[in-house]
Amino acid sequence: MSGKQPDPFRKGLIASVKIAQKDMALDDATYRDLLQSVTGYDSAAKCTVPQLKAMLAEFRAKGWTPRPRRPKAVPPELRPLHGKIAALCVAVGRPIAYADAIIRRQSKNSAELGTADRAQLTACVAALVRQQARETGG
Repeated sequence: MSGKQPDPFRKGLIASVKIAQKDMALDDATYRDLLQSVTGYDSAAKCTVPQLKAMLAEFRAKGWTPRPRRPKAVPPELRPLHGKIAALCVAVGRPIAYADAIIRRQSKNSAELGTADRAQLTACVAALVRQQARETGG
């Protein structure tokens, strides 16, 4: 990597290796021993992309499961609506996937919670409020 920009994919793999180390609660010595046995290096920063992939495969073989990816960041102006939807889902005892299904049904499958616009989110809030009223008898 002499003089070249670091590869963002490689940096992501290194981050994943470090996350796996933390998730599996491996102390530094155990982690470095495992890294050495899989890649021949004692530092993820020295590893190539194939070596990092091999390390992640080794972690998976030992029972590590990658965390699900975070959804795209919600635009700041839509965060209050997302918060209200989450609170209403809790109030009616439904998972957030319930709101996702409402939005898909209302938009004829063209949107979901993470991609919905203000009007779609507002309609979802209204539907959840109606659901809450039906369930509480109010």
